[in-house]
Amino acid sequence: MTPELQQILDSQQEALRQAQFKMNFLAYSTYAAIIICAVFSVLIFWKLCQIQKQLRLPATREKTALSPSAVIPIDSPIPPRQDDSKYMPKK
Repeated sequence: MTPELQQILDSQQEALRQAQFKMNFLAYSTYAAIIICAVFSVLIFWKLCQIQKQLRLPATREKTALSPSAVIPIDSPIPPRQDDSKYMPKK
């Protein structure tokens, strides 16, 4: 084999190795980007769930707190039912 032919074969093999390295780097960087996006999305969802829980707490506290107007005294009679005739359709 002539030295020129050997040099051409070596340069082709080197170019093939570089192309293979670039393809591997591209594939692994794509996988890394997908994983980073997935982790970031999970963290955002988790933070939004925490915010929702914090916003829900004051509303539940207000519902469970007993105010004096919400308590019905036991001694008072139940008021009579109001007349609903004004809401009924006319014949």
